[in-house]
Amino acid sequence: MNQLQWLRSTLLALSIGVLHFSPTPASAQQPSLEDSIIEICHTQANIWELFDSPLFSGSELKTRAKMTQAVLLGVCAGLEQHQNQFQESLQTLEQALTIVEEIDDREGQAALLAIGGLVYNDLELYPKAEASLQESLELCRAVACEWRGKILNRLGLFYYTQERYDEGLPLLQEALTTIDQLENSTNEANSYLGQLEQLLELPFLNQWRCIGGVEYIFGLLSGNVTDEKATIFQNLGLNYLSKGDRQKALESFEQSLQISKQITNNCSTQKVVALINIAGVYQQQGKSDQALDYLEQAQKANRFPSLKPPILGNLGTILFQTGQLEEAKKNFEQAIQALETQSEPRADINQVALFEKEADYYLMLQKILVAQGQNLAALAVAEQGRAHVLAGLLSKRLSGQQKVEFPNLEKIKKVASEQNATIVEYSIIPSLEDITNLKREDYRNSELFIWVIHPGGEVNFRSVQLKDTSWKNLLSETREFIGITTPSNHNSTLPETDPTNPLQQLHQLLIEPIADLLPTVKEKRIIFIPHQELFNVPFPALMDANYNYLIEKHTILTAPSIQSLSFTRQRKQQLKNSSPPKGREVLIVGNPQMPQQGVGPNLKPLAPLPGAEKEAKAISPIFETNPIIGSDATETAIVERMPNAKVIHLATHGLLDDFSGIGSPGAIALTPSGQDDGFLTTTEIMERFGQPGSTPLKAELVVLSACDTGSGDIKGEGVIGLSRSLIAAGVPTIVVSLWQVPDDDTNFLMREFYTNLYERELDKAQAMRQAMLSMINDDGGNFDLKAWAAFTVIGEAE
Repeated sequence: MNQLQWLRSTLLALSIGVLHFSPTPASAQQPSLEDSIIEICHTQANIWELFDSPLFSGSELKTRAKMTQAVLLGVCAGLEQHQNQFQESLQTLEQALTIVEEIDDREGQAALLAIGGLVYNDLELYPKAEASLQESLELCRAVACEWRGKILNRLGLFYYTQERYDEGLPLLQEALTTIDQLENSTNEANSYLGQLEQLLELPFLNQWRCIGGVEYIFGLLSGNVTDEKATIFQNLGLNYLSKGDRQKALESFEQSLQISKQITNNCSTQKVVALINIAGVYQQQGKSDQALDYLEQAQKANRFPSLKPPILGNLGTILFQTGQLEEAKKNFEQAIQALETQSEPRADINQVALFEKEADYYLMLQKILVAQGQNLAALAVAEQGRAHVLAGLLSKRLSGQQKVEFPNLEKIKKVASEQNATIVEYSIIPSLEDITNLKREDYRNSELFIWVIHPGGEVNFRSVQLKDTSWKNLLSETREFIGITTPSNHNSTLPETDPTNPLQQLHQLLIEPIADLLPTVKEKRIIFIPHQELFNVPFPALMDANYNYLIEKHTILTAPSIQSLSFTRQRKQQLKNSSPPKGREVLIVGNPQMPQQGVGPNLKPLAPLPGAEKEAKAISPIFETNPIIGSDATETAIVERMPNAKVIHLATHGLLDDFSGIGSPGAIALTPSGQDDGFLTTTEIMERFGQPGSTPLKAELVVLSACDTGSGDIKGEGVIGLSRSLIAAGVPTIVVSLWQVPDDDTNFLMREFYTNLYERELDKAQAMRQAMLSMINDDGGNFDLKAWAAFTVIGEAE
C-alpha cells in the first residue's frame, strides 16, 4: 500500500464520522457544526493511535499510522484555530509535531509549523509566529516539498501585516516563481498534491469545505495552484500599495482578478477581494466613479459575510467624499451591523486593503452624524465602537465568543449619574486622507470630538480641528519633557502653543475646549475616557497657561469606556467590602527573584528592584500583614493567594506589549518555580479569572506600582495592558503607572495613598489626588513630574 492509498483509507475513515453527523442549529446543548467536526477529527486521530500498540506488528504499518494520525491532528488544529480555540490548537499541534518528528516526516513538520505560525499570529505573538513560519519554510526548502510556494506566500503576507514590506516582497515574488514552476512542470491532477486534494474532498461535503480550518488544509495541501496564484498577486498588490506604488498595485490586483475568474472552488474569496482592492486603488487616486463600479461588482459577487463590512465601509467612504451623507451613513451602519453579527472566522480579511481598521467604521459614522448635527447619536456610536473592540480582543484571548450589549444614550446618562461624576469622552476622528492612507502610523489631519456628560444628564459636545497634528509625536515629546525618555527629533506641528512645554500643548487641546464645562469644586470627580494614544496622557500633570497642574484643580480618574464604568460599579456593589482589609485579606508583593529569561528589545534579564522591596515593607504595617518578598513570591504562590485578597499590591516589574519577548502581550514578573515561568501574563489572568463561568477576583483594588504597567498598546477598550485584564477579571479599581517611577518616590506616594484611603477614609480618587499634592508641596515629597504624575486611578472611586 503506497502513501496515497494509506491516506485515502485514513480520510475515508474520517468521512464516515463526518457524513454520519446530521447538523442542526447550534444551541447551548447542541454543539456547532465546527465543534462537532473537531470532536470527530480528534476521535479519528485517537483511533489511528491504536496502530502503535503491540497488537499490530510491522514498522511500516506503524509509521503510516502515525503519519495519518498527524495529518488528522493537523486538520483538528486548523479547525480549532479558526474557531478561536488557540490554546487547544497549539496543544494539538504540539501532539502532532511530536509524532512527525518521531517518524522523521519533515514535510508534515513543515505543514504543522505553518499552521502554528498562523495561530501565534492570531494571538499577536509575532516573534513566535515569524519563527514558526521561517522554520516551516526552511524545512520545506530542504526537502523540496510541493507546497513551498504556499509557505512563502503566507510568510510574505505575515511581513506585510507587520509593515516589513521590503522583507515580504521578495518572498512573494519567489512564491510566484515557485508556483509557476510547479504549474508548468507537472499536471495538477496527477501531482501528489493534486491526488491529495481529491482525497481531501472525501470527508467533507461541499458546503462544509468552506469551514475555515478545513479550507486552510485544502489551501495548504491541495494541488490547485490557481487559487494560490491569485492570492499571491493580491499580497503583492498590498505590498506595492503600502510602498506607494499604486500602478504596480493596480496591475497586481487586476492579474489576481483575471486568474480568479478561472477558479472553480466555491470557497475562494479571491474574485471579491480583487474587486475590493482595485476599488481601493481607484479610491486613493480620487477616481470615485471607477471605485464605485468595482465595489458594486464586489457587492453583487460577494457571498462571504466576512467581506461584507469592507465593501460597505469603502462604499460609505466614497459616498461621504461625494457629499452623499445619508447614503454614506446607511452603508456604515450596515457595515457595523454586519461586523457585529458575523460569526464565521475571517481568515481572508488581511488580504483586503481596508484603508485601515474596523474601528474606522465607527469613527466615520461618528463623523457623519456630527456633520448632520446628531452629536448625541455620535456619542452612542463611540461607545459602541469601544464595546466591539473589547469583544474582539476578548475573543482573541479566550475560547468562544463574547456577547456584548451596546450602550445607548440613556444608559450613558445613567452611568454618569451613578458615578456622580463629570465624564469626558474623547474620539480622535480621522480625515478622509487618513482613512485612505494604507501606510499611516497615526492620524495627522484629524478632528478631536469631545463629549462632556454631567451627573444630571446634560451632554455637551465640542470639536477641535487638528491640522497636521501627530499625537504619537506629541506624547513622545511629553515623555522626553518629563525625563522618562531621551530626546529625539519629533515635530508634533502644533501652532500657537509653547513648543517647549508639551504638557501645556496637551492642556490646550484636551482641556481648554471644555474648561467652562468642568466642575469648579476641586473635590468633584472627572472621569476621562481616552481614545487610542490618549490613554498614555498623564492627565494629572497637564498644565494650563499659568503653569497650574490639572490635579491641583480637579479630582481625576480614567476608564476604558463608559460601559466599563457600568461593569465596575456593578462589581463594586457585589463586593460590599465594609471594613478596611487586614492581614491575609491583603496581598503585598515586593521585589520577587526575577526570572532569568530575557525580555525587551535586547532580551535582557530583568534587574532586581530593591526599592520595591522597601516599598512593600513600608506599606505592610498599614494593613497589619507581612509582604511576600524575593524567592517566596513565586507565580504559583501569588496566583493561589489572589482569589481571596481584597487588596493586591504588586511592587515588581510590569511588562507590556509584544516587545516583552515572553510569549504574551503583557505580564507581571514574579519568581519562577517548577510549575511556572515566573511571568503572570494577561492571557493567564483572563483565562483564570475573566472567562464566563470562572470565579472573578474579590479584590476591590489592585495596584501595579511597577514600571510601565499601564502603557500598553491601547486599542479602544484596551485589554492589552494588564490593568484592562484585571478589570475583566472583576476588579473595580486599578491603579497603574504610565512610566517607571523612582523607588523612593513610589514608596512615599504609596504610603500617602493608603493612609488617605484607609485612615482618612477618602475615596480612591481623592486619596490619590492628595498623595500627589503631598508630593508636590510637602517637604518629604518631590515636585519633579517624573516622581508623582505617572499614576492613574482607573474605574471606581469609592
